[in-house]
Amino acid sequence: DTGHARSGWAFEVVSEEPLHLRIVNRVPYIVYLEYGWSKQAPAGMLRVGMLEFGDRLRRATDAFYAAA
Repeated sequence: DTGHARSGWAFEVVSEEPLHLRIVNRVPYIVYLEYGWSKQAPAGMLRVGMLEFGDRLRRATDAFYAAA
């Protein structure tokens, strides 16, 4: 593992009003890693991270509105 794929992740601004960001990785083999060729992360990286983020955001939103 050289860390090349990990260091390739970046945000790209699509538009500023309203703010629209895109997550990109220009490493040519990132699709292979994301879809199962990685022994370290066979379930993917971005997909797993986005699911975790969605769960955390949902829990934080639920807690915020439950406390109101």
